Amino acid sequence: MERRTHILANERLCGKVLKIEDGYCEVELETTDEMRVDDKGLVHGGFTFSVADLSAMLAVNHPFVVLARAEVSFLKPVVVGDKLISKAKVVGFEEGEGGKDKEGKDKEGKDKKGKKKYVVHVEVERERMNRGEGIDREERMDRGKGMDKGERMDREGKNQQNQREKVFEGKFICIVREKHVLD
Repeated sequence: MERRTHILANERLCGKVLKIEDGYCEVELETTDEMRVDDKGLVHGGFTFSVADLSAMLAVNHPFVVLARAEVSFLKPVVVGDKLISKAKVVGFEEGEGGKDKEGKDKEGKDKKGKKKYVVHVEVERERMNRGEGIDREERMDRGKGMDKGERMDREGKNQQNQREKVFEGKFICIVREKHVLD
């Protein structure tokens, strides 16, 4: 499916699109040293939100989609070197002011101003290397500098495996406007 919105989003800061389907999107973000907020390698939560937001916008995939609001939970910390994978799925429409259908949803998912309100469920997982005791500071720094798994394994001679866990989830309400928000 063709990407129709957020065409110029910076892949390094917002994420790289892995998959776009009707009502569904996956985006991946490699966390880097410039995203850190402290000496332990904690990544600012804004980057996690950014990858989630981009995947929500692309699940709707309309040129005039904007985020109206979000209810989110940050479940676990993200550190430099983690790869974030955001999966967004349109799960319905928010009720508006118009008539209701048999499921109690407004007809065509529009509010009284005629804007379509999409409800998008988003989950973000982190993928990190597991050596039993977790990732040490030196490895986070290497990964943040772009050193790949093979280079680390060659340097350390250790067998590493990928591990995924959910770090963020949320409900995003996305509105499709009749024209660009800045027009």
